[in-house]
Amino acid sequence: MTKPIYKKTDPVSVIHASPKPPKVIAIGGCGRGGTTVLRHIVAALGPPMREGVAWFKPNGERVPVFANNLPLIREILKRSAASLELWGWKDIFLIDYLEHVIGIFPSIHLIFAFRDPFATAARAVAEAPDAAILQSTRNVLVHDLRILDFVESHPQIPTAFVSYEKLCQYPNKAVEQIAEFLHLEPTAAAVDRIQCGKGYILGPLNAEAFSQRES
Repeated sequence: MTKPIYKKTDPVSVIHASPKPPKVIAIGGCGRGGTTVLRHIVAALGPPMREGVAWFKPNGERVPVFANNLPLIREILKRSAASLELWGWKDIFLIDYLEHVIGIFPSIHLIFAFRDPFATAARAVAEAPDAAILQSTRNVLVHDLRILDFVESHPQIPTAFVSYEKLCQYPNKAVEQIAEFLHLEPTAAAVDRIQCGKGYILGPLNAEAFSQRES
């Protein structure tokens, strides 16, 4: 396999590529680290994308992040995998349970967002004044190291890393590279979803496709 050549202007680094398109797409990364804009980009490329699919019961109640909820998480994901042709979800807690559910999916592509860890930590501290910036930065770095450990130990899973800063600087190229990784066609709508520095992006997503397909 030819080793990919990375350029300084590349927002996306494909760590493990695949010649086959995905059936499932999972997006992970730290909270306030760029996962939301990635979800919107992928949704604008076509696949319905859920927000934290593993942490919601069918009636909409949030499921706490504890290991004893793994059976419920697996049940939710199995039901979605069986009813949808191409779909995905974004979850900032993805790395906490990914090892336990990865076997459910025959063809999954992973996308992880990476952002300047201090900037990520600073946003978390701004929203929780009692948090300490040093500890918050440490938490971000530990979280990112867990992602690296998982990816290194699963070379068979197609995986891409996305730089939040470069995505903001080169939005068109980011969309093109994400689309190429997912074997999808880039769209202008996906570029329009990139609104860096404006917090959560408001606007319709095609997540309503879930209720239509699962009913």
